[in-house]
Amino acid sequence: MAALSTFFSTNVILVFFVSGLAFFVMGLAVALEARRTSNLVLSASLPYLAVFALLHGLGEWLEMFLLITPHVPGVDWDLSLLRFVKTTALAISMVFLVQFGADLIVRTYRKHRWLRWLPTALFVLWIVNSVTIPRYSPSTAGGQVATITCLRCHTEQLRVDISGGGWMPSADVAARYFLYLPGSILAALALAVQGRSLARRMKPMGVDRDCYLAAAGFAANAFFAGLIVPPMPNFPSWTLDYDSFFSAVGIPPQLFRTACALAIAFFIVRVLRVFEIAQKRQLEAANEQRFRAQQEALAAQQLARAEIERANRELESRVEERTEEIQQREREAQALYAVGTEISGLLDLGKILNSVVEKATQLLGTEAAILGLLDETSGEVFVQATAGCRTEALRQLRLTQGQGINGTIVATGLPIRIFDYGTDMGVAHDPEVDRAVMAEGLRAHLGVPLKMGDRTFGALVVASREARNFRDSHEYLLMRLANQAAIAIENARLYREVQNLAVLEERYRIAREMHDGLAQVLGYLSLKTKTLAETLKKQNTTQAQVDNQEMDQVIQAAYADVREAIMSLRTPTGTGKGFLPTLGEFLQLFAQQSHVDTHLDAKDEVAGLFPDFAQVQLIRIIQEALTNVRKHARATTAWVRFAESDGLAEVTVEDDGQGFDPTQILKNGRQHIGLQTMKERAESIGASIAVVSEPNQGTKVILKIPISREGAV
Repeated sequence: MAALSTFFSTNVILVFFVSGLAFFVMGLAVALEARRTSNLVLSASLPYLAVFALLHGLGEWLEMFLLITPHVPGVDWDLSLLRFVKTTALAISMVFLVQFGADLIVRTYRKHRWLRWLPTALFVLWIVNSVTIPRYSPSTAGGQVATITCLRCHTEQLRVDISGGGWMPSADVAARYFLYLPGSILAALALAVQGRSLARRMKPMGVDRDCYLAAAGFAANAFFAGLIVPPMPNFPSWTLDYDSFFSAVGIPPQLFRTACALAIAFFIVRVLRVFEIAQKRQLEAANEQRFRAQQEALAAQQLARAEIERANRELESRVEERTEEIQQREREAQALYAVGTEISGLLDLGKILNSVVEKATQLLGTEAAILGLLDETSGEVFVQATAGCRTEALRQLRLTQGQGINGTIVATGLPIRIFDYGTDMGVAHDPEVDRAVMAEGLRAHLGVPLKMGDRTFGALVVASREARNFRDSHEYLLMRLANQAAIAIENARLYREVQNLAVLEERYRIAREMHDGLAQVLGYLSLKTKTLAETLKKQNTTQAQVDNQEMDQVIQAAYADVREAIMSLRTPTGTGKGFLPTLGEFLQLFAQQSHVDTHLDAKDEVAGLFPDFAQVQLIRIIQEALTNVRKHARATTAWVRFAESDGLAEVTVEDDGQGFDPTQILKNGRQHIGLQTMKERAESIGASIAVVSEPNQGTKVILKIPISREGAV
C-alpha cells in the first residue's frame, strides 16, 4: 500500500491528465453527436453534457498545471488568477451537469418542470456559500494563516491565506457539495430512466445496459468527487476529506475519481451508439417503406387490371340483367294486364278483394297477402281479404291508424319494406298484431298504399315466411297492382252507390204513388159527404153523426198511414249523415207522431258492421216493426238495440205493449203480410228474423245478421 501511495504521489500529474483527457474526449464526442437531427429525447439534453465534459476536462488540466508550475525552474508566477479560473470553470461545468440531469428527466417524464430552475438555484447557493463561509469560519478568526494540505495526495503543501477574502478553497469545496454531488445524482437518475425508456421503446442492442453503467459511474462519481473533498475546517469536510479517506482506504480518492471519469466517458460514448442505431432503423424503415410503396404500386396495377376485367364482366352481366329485366317487365306487364282485365270486370267487392290478394301472391312469389281497408267513420283499418293464411288471426284484425303494417301504411301513405318483422323497429309493434303475425310465421313484408288521388283508403301487403330483401322492382310491381285494385274497388263502390240510388229512386216513386193513392180515400170521403148531405136534408141527425164519425176515423187512419209511409220511405242512409244518425232522426220523428217513447241503444262502431245495401234494408225492417207497434201494440215505450257476439250482429225491436200469441196470428192470417215483408227483407241481406211475444208481455222482433266489414270501404 505504501508503494501505491508513493506511485500516486510521483505520478499525480498523470492522474489529473488522464481524468481531464477522459472528460474532454467525452465532451468532444458528445458535442459532435449532438449536432445530429434525431427524435430521441436524449439528443435535446446532450449539449449540456458536452459543455460539462469540456469545461470539467479543462478544469482538471488546470489543476494539473497548478501542480506542474512550482517545479519549473525560473518561473515565479502568481497563481491566484489561475486558481480562480480553475475553480470557476469547474463550478460552471457542474452547473451544466445539473442542467443535463434535470432537463433529461423533465423531457422523459414530461413533468417535474420545477427541476429546470434547480441549476440556477444551486449556482446562487454556491456563490453565497463561497463568499460568506470563509468570513465566519472559526479557524480564521484574527486573520490566521492556515496551511491546507492534501497530505499524502500531493508532494507540495498549498499554503493559502484564508483570512478575510480568501474564498477559493471554500468555493472549491462548496462547488462539490452544492453542484457536483446533486449534478452527478441527477445525471445518474436521468441516464437510468433513459435506459429503461430505450429498453421499452426501441430495444436497442445493449444501449440500455450502457445507460445503466454510465448512471452507475455518475453515482460513484457523486461519492468520490462530490462528498470526498480537500481538507477544510468546516463540517463535513473535516470529517470526510482526502486525508481521512486516504488514511482509511490507502488509495488516494483522485484515483477513484479518474476511474469514474474513464468509466463515464467510456459508457457515455457507447450510449451515443443509440443515434446510429436509430438512424439505421430509420433508413431501414425508409427502405422498407419504399419497398412497400413499390409493392403497393405493383399491387395497384394488378388491382387496376383486375378491376378492368371485373368491370368488363360486370358490364356484360348488367347487359344480361337488363335484358332479363326488360323481359321480366314485359311478362309482368302482361300479367298485370290480365289481372286488371279480370278484376275490372268484377262488381262484387268481396270477389275483387279476394282476387287482388291471390294475384298479389302469384306476381310477387310470396306465401301470403293481406288487404286492409279504412273505415272512414271509425278511422280504423279492417283486414278485408287474405291469401295464403293458415289461421283466422289476421282476418279478424281491426287496426288503428299507425298500428301494425297496414295501419302504418294508411297513416303515412308510404310503402314499407321489412326484412324480418320480429327484429324490425321501423313499424309500431302491437301485442295483438304481433301474435297474429307470429302465428302465421310471417317475417318479410312489402306493403303499398291503396290510393285514389291523394286519399289513402287501404293497404296491400305481401309477406314471406322467410327473411327476404324486397327490391325496388318488387315495390313497383306491387304498386301497379295496388293502383289497379284501387280503381276496381272504387268502381265497385260507385256501382253500389248507383244501386243504392236506384233503391232510393224506387222509394221516392212509391212515396209518390202513395200520394196518388189518396185519391181513393178522397173519393170515398166525397161519396160519404154526399150521403151526409142527404141525411141532413132528412134531418136524421143520429145517422149524420154516425156518418161523420166514420169519415173522421177514415181520415185519421189515412193521415197516419200516409205520414208514416212517407217518413219511412224518405229516410235514406246515403245522405252523408251515416247509418246511426239517420236512424236516430227517424226514431225521433216516430216518437213525435206516434206518442210512443222510443230509445236507441247502439255504439258508434256498429255502422261498420253492415254494408250500405244492408243498412237500407235494416232501416226498413225497423220501420215496419215500429209501424206494427203503433198500430197494434198499444205500447208507451219502444227500444231499438244493437249487440255483437259470436260473429253475429243482433238487432232487437222491443215494446212494452199488450203482446199477442204468434200462433193465433198465423192461424188467422192477420199481419201475415207485414211479417212476410220483414222476413223477405231479412233474407235479402242474409239475416234471420224471429218474433217473440206473449199476451200482456210485450213483443220482440229479433234480427241476426252475419258480420261483414265491406261497408268500411
